[in-house]
Amino acid sequence: MGCAALLFIFCHAFPVIGSHFKFNKEQSTWAELSQWLVTRGGWVQDNIQSDLTSHGGAMIRGLVLHAGAYMGSTLIEIPRDLWLHLNFWPDLERASLAHHPPCNDLTKTEVHRLKFAAGLAIESIKGATSEHALYLKHLPPADEYRSFHPSFMSSGLQEDFRSLPTVDLARKMQEDEARMNSCLQSWKHDLHSPVRNIQWNDIEVGLSHLRNRGFIVEEDPIMVPVVDLVNTERSDLVNAEVQFNMDAVSLVVNSMYVGGGQEVLYGYCTYCDNEQMLTQWGVYLEGNANSLPAEHAVDCNSNGNHTATNASFANSKSLKEVSFAALDLGSNVEGKVPRCRQSVFSSEQGPLRCSLARLAWEYCGHVWAQDTSVVTTDADNTEPQKPPWKNTSLASNQNLLKSAEVKKAQIRQVMDTQTLTDGRFIPLKVSLNHTTPKTASVHTSAGNSAFRKRTLRARRL
Repeated sequence: MGCAALLFIFCHAFPVIGSHFKFNKEQSTWAELSQWLVTRGGWVQDNIQSDLTSHGGAMIRGLVLHAGAYMGSTLIEIPRDLWLHLNFWPDLERASLAHHPPCNDLTKTEVHRLKFAAGLAIESIKGATSEHALYLKHLPPADEYRSFHPSFMSSGLQEDFRSLPTVDLARKMQEDEARMNSCLQSWKHDLHSPVRNIQWNDIEVGLSHLRNRGFIVEEDPIMVPVVDLVNTERSDLVNAEVQFNMDAVSLVVNSMYVGGGQEVLYGYCTYCDNEQMLTQWGVYLEGNANSLPAEHAVDCNSNGNHTATNASFANSKSLKEVSFAALDLGSNVEGKVPRCRQSVFSSEQGPLRCSLARLAWEYCGHVWAQDTSVVTTDADNTEPQKPPWKNTSLASNQNLLKSAEVKKAQIRQVMDTQTLTDGRFIPLKVSLNHTTPKTASVHTSAGNSAFRKRTLRARRL
C-alpha cells in the first residue's frame, strides 16, 4: 500500500487512526507533491489524489480517483530526472569498503542498500537545498515504520508471537542490519568519509524507505516519487499497473473501468502468502487467496516455546491468549480472519501486533474455533455458526479438497529464510525490455520476474 503499502504497506503503507484533521493533511500533502511533480516535468491526472483509505480495519494513505477512468488511462507520469538511484550520489557509488573488515561480512546487495540509505540520509540533511526536498519531507518518519514493520519488532512482540516463523525472520533481519551498522561505524572513520555525519537511525529510515517504497529495475533499486503512494490488495481488487520505460514511469489503469471514489491498487506480489507479505512489507492482506505453507508447524495450544531456553518464558501467555487479546472475536465472520480491536492500534507497535495476531489466527484459527467460547457470526445472523470443516455438505467437502490441493501446490513455492532476509525487500519488480522500452511494464508475472525465480526456493525451517 501506499507502501508500496498496506498494513501495516505497505509499503509505504502504514495505518493512520485519527481525526478529520488527518484527512485534510493528506489533501494538503497531495497538493504540495503534485504541484512539485508538475513543476519538475511530471504529469498528474486531475481526478486523482492522495487520501486515507480503509484496509483491514485501519486507515492507510493511498491514491483515490474522483471520477471514473477506463483501461489504459495514464494517471501519473514521473520523468527519469526525478527517480532516485545510487548513481545519484557518485561518491557513494564509487566508495570502496573493502578495507573495512566489518563491511566484508555484507553481501553485495547489502552494501548497495547501505550506500543507497546513506544517500537518502545525505539528501535529507541538505534540507530545502535538495532537489527532492519536498518528496523526502513527505516520506514516512521512523516511528511510522516501527509501528508496523517486523524489522523493528520489539522483544516483547517476539516473545508473545515466538511460535510464528515471522518472528525468526524478524530476528534475522535485525541481525543483518546490526552487521550493516558495524560497517557504517567503521566507514565513518575514513578520512573525508561521506558518511561521517550520518547516524544509524538515519540509515534505518533509509532502509525502510527502500524496502517499503522502492522499485527494482533489473537488479538495482530505485525510488520513484509519488507513484510509490499506490497501495496493494489481493489480486481480484488490483486495478492498475506501473509501466516503465527509459524516460518515465507511469501509473496506468489496467481494469476495464475504475469508478469515482475507488482506490487505485497495484499488485505487489500476486503469489505471496501473508507470512511473506508481512515479512516483506509489513502488510497483512485481508482475504489473501494464497494459503500459508503447511510445513510451517506452529504451536497453537501451548505457550509456543519451541526454541526458547530462558526460564523467564515459563509464565508467558500462550499464542492463543495474546492473539485473542488483540482480535475482535465478537464481530468475527465465519470463514474469515477476525479484524483487531481498535484499541490495539493505539498501543506501542499496535499495527504490527494486529498483523501478527491475524497471521496467528490464519495458522491456528481452525484449532481455536473448536472452542465453543469463540463465537462467530455472519452479517445477518448472530447465532453461533458451525466451523466450516464441520459442514458436511457436498459443496463444502469439495471446497475443502480444492483448498488442500492448492495448499500442496503452494508448498513448492515458498521462499526460504535466507532469500527472504537477504535485503530483497523491494515491493515492485520492473521487467525491462531493452528492445521495446516504451511498453515494458512493472509486474511480478511468473514468467518474467527474476524476483519470483529467487523466491520460489523450497523453504526448510
